[in-house]
Amino acid sequence: MASAKKTRKKREIVNPCPNYPVWSSAKYQTFIRSAMRNAWRRWPPRYEALKLARRKYVGTNKKQKWQFQCADCQEWFMGKQVSVDHIEPWGKIWELSLQEAWSRLLVSVTSLQVLCKPCHDRKSKTEY
Repeated sequence: MASAKKTRKKREIVNPCPNYPVWSSAKYQTFIRSAMRNAWRRWPPRYEALKLARRKYVGTNKKQKWQFQCADCQEWFMGKQVSVDHIEPWGKIWELSLQEAWSRLLVSVTSLQVLCKPCHDRKSKTEY
């Protein structure tokens, strides 16, 4: 017995992106936010903030070189347990102009701090 092929009904995009109507506005916003976060990962002051908050690791793990101090709780953590945070929140980028969003994202080292994951999560929850 031959199986019947199911045809899927193509969804209509509710809010198409003006620059590329194949995408929805939400997909376009996700694309832009992702590109901005990728640029943030390579921003030199981000690395400077980490450098200012580190010290040589003195434990028994020979693969571990550095420890980083959390600016909030003042404890020392391994690199995977910390993140660089904006002291002044970056904000919701769609409520800002694109130029203002970039200027709030790419800030100097004096506007950044290193936080452990629990402190960063706690701070992020209070911002939104």
